[in-house]
Amino acid sequence: MSMTDVIFESESLSLELGFLELDPNDHRSTRWSVRLSTKHSTGCFSYLATDVWFDTDVWDEFTTGLSSQEPKILRLVDMSENFRFVIERTATCFET
Repeated sequence: MSMTDVIFESESLSLELGFLELDPNDHRSTRWSVRLSTKHSTGCFSYLATDVWFDTDVWDEFTTGLSSQEPKILRLVDMSENFRFVIERTATCFET
């Protein structure tokens, strides 16, 4: 299995996911760094985490959805459900 970093940018949203490691005891569990920033008319929001674990099936579904052009809701939830990121791709924009 090859896990790669993901950098996703739209007009007001930047999401960087950096692969850190694969759990040697559970190959469905991967550790990532997460950097998120979004801008809006009154300011900006940023988030940084360096120890977020994702199930590979959840990860694959999310990254496949990022490359799709169809309107849909994409969810990225960590294994402990402490981190939840949802993007809705509409016909005209992304909503987080």
